[in-house]
Amino acid sequence: SKARIMEGRVISVDVECVATGSGHNDRAPVLVAAVDGEGRCVLKEYIDVPRVYSFLTPITGVDTLEGKNAKSLADVKALLKAKLGPDVILVGQGVDSDIKWMDLQKGTDFQQDFDLANAFRAYNPKYNNYSFSSLEHTATTLLDVDSSAHDPEWDARCSVLLYNKFIKCKDSERKLKDARNRLVNKRPKPSIAKRLDYKCDGVCMAKFFKKKCICGQP
Repeated sequence: SKARIMEGRVISVDVECVATGSGHNDRAPVLVAAVDGEGRCVLKEYIDVPRVYSFLTPITGVDTLEGKNAKSLADVKALLKAKLGPDVILVGQGVDSDIKWMDLQKGTDFQQDFDLANAFRAYNPKYNNYSFSSLEHTATTLLDVDSSAHDPEWDARCSVLLYNKFIKCKDSERKLKDARNRLVNKRPKPSIAKRLDYKCDGVCMAKFFKKKCICGQP
């Protein structure tokens, strides 16, 4: 069911993480971007990670922190929170993880979070189940955009465009129904994790696909 949309400033936050060890839970934020409801990037900051095991470059788009003016995680959290506030609607794909990584507090940093993954969840009659689409699949299917090398600014901007076009609009229910049909009827390309066989630089990427897990972490 559709969540009631409140009035407020729309902002999308997206966090990229590097690996700090070989397990699928060994992650730390390295880059965060925030894009406002007009599609403008209002923050993009690199975060200093003391011990990087792998930059996971095919996923993060990051290959070094040299020359990036990387700041401490605490400083970047403060810079981000200065752009937010209790009037903000946080929009994103799996936005819960971004909220946790940046330690954002409901009622202080935002009033409502809106997860696009749930909004575009579609019934697939072929498999008699509900399927979730990646942001890449949703954006390239429903927006006139090409998928990019992984970049949090691109992700956040696509999230805002999808929200404006299908959620915060007239006739949202009809547009969402049509969008879900288009997503189910277009075969998605395999995820980056799948294309890499769920490992990168010896790092396990099978947190949600236990059969391929090589690290044994829960």
